[in-house]
Amino acid sequence: MTRRMLMNAGDPEETRIAIVDNDKLEEFYIEGVEGGLHVGDIVKARVLNLEPGIQAAFLDGGGARNIFLHVSEIMPHLYAEQEADKEGKEKTSR
Repeated sequence: MTRRMLMNAGDPEETRIAIVDNDKLEEFYIEGVEGGLHVGDIVKARVLNLEPGIQAAFLDGGGARNIFLHVSEIMPHLYAEQEADKEGKEKTSR
């Protein structure tokens, strides 16, 4: 099983990203430069600080403000599993 991420960032006005699994297109994203950051944007950034207590990172994306990134935005499937485990433990401890 081969899973690859293909990026085309040659055009300064647009970046295209494709997720390919076994030569089958699974996901496709197009990011324009219309300005400002939005949920779901793809950003090249540098990690400034990791905060394990709140399961988050603060990133420098080159803008005026730092970017806050929670683990649920990076790996939603893992976060959902953790929340389900917490709920299961709470129900058994009652």
